[in-house]
Amino acid sequence: MSHDNASNPCLVIIFNHKYDKNIEALEQLYAEKFRNMFFLVPFYTGTKKNVIPVYESSHYFQGYIAQGFKHFYRPEFTHYFFVGDDLILTPAVNERNYQAVLGLDQNTSYIPEIITFHNTGYWSRKHLSISFYDNRNGSEGRHELPAPDEALARFAEHNITLGNLGYVDIFGKTKWQDLADSPAKAARNLYKYYWRWRHLKAPADNKVKLPYPVVFAYSDIAIVSAECIQRFSHLCGVLSAQGLFVEIALPTALLLSAKRIITNNDLPFKGVAMWTPEEVQAVSDRYGYSLKKLIAGFPEDVFYYHPIKLSQWHSN
Repeated sequence: MSHDNASNPCLVIIFNHKYDKNIEALEQLYAEKFRNMFFLVPFYTGTKKNVIPVYESSHYFQGYIAQGFKHFYRPEFTHYFFVGDDLILTPAVNERNYQAVLGLDQNTSYIPEIITFHNTGYWSRKHLSISFYDNRNGSEGRHELPAPDEALARFAEHNITLGNLGYVDIFGKTKWQDLADSPAKAARNLYKYYWRWRHLKAPADNKVKLPYPVVFAYSDIAIVSAECIQRFSHLCGVLSAQGLFVEIALPTALLLSAKRIITNNDLPFKGVAMWTPEEVQAVSDRYGYSLKKLIAGFPEDVFYYHPIKLSQWHSN
């Protein structure tokens, strides 16, 4: 494969779990597309030099990036592809053509989407944004973050405006008086009571202001420019120390770091995220659990498939 010296990305594959056996399959899968490849693997004890051991909960895998930074960083790399080990990229994108195909210049990064919390309905992880300063006792990460007003200004540069959270945003459609009615939902109801008592202390129609500006997004893939990689990695570590779930922390860190961000709406592809067992099974059946058939028959309009569990597929 010929190579343009101005295009020199690094592929960093993130493992949520210690599935060492998948490393070889992924190396074979991407070897002809990316010369520079690293793996972030929890509790890795092997000897491969491009596998970096990390130590953090998978719920905060942005912390893996911060821990691994000094191992995978090179000043000559132009972008860093952070990709889950169960996310398979289209073979149409490689280290030589990715900038042109994806529309990435030296100051541009990518994440699939950016979603604000207000008017989005209930999401189980949303409480972590409300309790931002209290998620992990002993963390001093707040001192490493830009001030809230400065963070809001950075968000505005990306045309992101935040609103306050209403009752439905925090607790869903369940009525306050019905929260404790069902014994089967007792644990969840107590959980909701707790956050309402601690953070609302007000009638159900009042709204809550986030203590610190954050967003959320699908985060199993991100492409970060060299221009902001050090700042991004640092903030990933800070937000891990704050106990912020990765799908809040990673896009927030990128907004606070990158000069320009594109999303799936700006790409000639669509990312295929499969949320149900039926969707996963349909893709598995289509390619007979064969990675070779998947790569050979990858649809032209698909940027990635996720999840593809390599332990269930054969690499041929």
